[in-house]
Amino acid sequence: MWQGWVNGILGLVVLVVAFMGLTGSSLMWTLAVLGVVIAIVGFWGAGGKRAM
Repeated sequence: MWQGWVNGILGLVVLVVAFMGLTGSSLMWTLAVLGVVIAIVGFWGAGGKRAM
């Protein structure tokens, strides 16, 4: 499913953000938004119907 690809790409984005040198509030908000997006896509993919 495409949600798996999106989760993988967002995971790489989180990894890159960790090395961008963001500090304090900007880092917190960046990771919080990315975390919410990853959670939404993950739960959406897990709850979807699978074609057999």
